[in-house]
Amino acid sequence: MKRIIINNFLFFLFLINIAYSAQNLIPPSDIQYSEKKVTIIIDPGHGGGDWGINYRGIYEKNITLDISRKIKEKLLKDNPRMVVYMTRVDDQFLNINDRVNYANSQKGDVFLSIHCDFIPSESISGYKIYYMLSDNIAEKQRTELINWDTIQTSHINSSGKLASFMDQYMRAALIKEDNNITGNDEDDVLPLESRGVFRIKSFILKSINMPAVVVEVGNIYNRNDFSYLTDKNIINQIAYHIKEGIINYLIKTNYQ
Repeated sequence: MKRIIINNFLFFLFLINIAYSAQNLIPPSDIQYSEKKVTIIIDPGHGGGDWGINYRGIYEKNITLDISRKIKEKLLKDNPRMVVYMTRVDDQFLNINDRVNYANSQKGDVFLSIHCDFIPSESISGYKIYYMLSDNIAEKQRTELINWDTIQTSHINSSGKLASFMDQYMRAALIKEDNNITGNDEDDVLPLESRGVFRIKSFILKSINMPAVVVEVGNIYNRNDFSYLTDKNIINQIAYHIKEGIINYLIKTNYQ
C-alpha cells in the first residue's frame, strides 16, 4: 500500500514538473527571432509613370504593390519583431538606383522584388523566380571600397537558397491561414503553376548587398493568370505562400 502511495506521489510530482516546464517554454516565434533582428526589403516593381505591363486596363504596378503590401502585412502579423520595408508604399516612380540605394541603406537580410510577366502565348502560364547570374568570382575585399556592380556575387549561394525556398513554398500545399478559426481541413494550394528557378543578369540584383530574388508572379497575357492576378483572394494566397517561403528560408539558414 505504501509503495502505491509513493508511486502515485512521484507520478504527481512528474506531472507538476511537466506543467511547469511547459509554461516556461519560449514561443517558437521568439526562439526564431530573439537573438537577431531580421529585416526584409520588398520591392514592388514599377510605379508612377512606369506602369510596367498595361493589359486590358490593368497595370502591373498596381498588382505588384497589392501583393507586396499583403506580404508585409503577413510577415508583421506572424513575426512582430521582424522589420519590413518597402521600396515604395504608393504609386511612386523609382529608378533602379533609388531602389538599390534604399534597400542597401536598410541593411536587410532578404530582398524580394515583385513583377509580372507578359509573354504573348496562351500556353505559357505560372510564376518563375530569378536570382543573379554572374561571371565574377567572389573575392575578399582588399580595400575599404565596395564594388557595387558586383556586390551580389558574394550572396549568390544564399540567393539561390532563397529562390529555392520561394519556389518550394509557392508550390506547396499549405495549411490554410484561417484553419484554426474555421476548422477547414483543406490545403491551401496556389492555382498558379511553377515555371521554375532561373539565373539572370539583372541590373537591380547585381548591386543588392543581401540575398536577393525577383519573383515574376504570373503571365498576364495568359487568361487564367490574368484572372488570378486580378483576384483579391488569389493575391492574398500568393502573399501567404511567399511569406512562408521567406520565413522558412530564414529558419533553415539559421537567422536566429
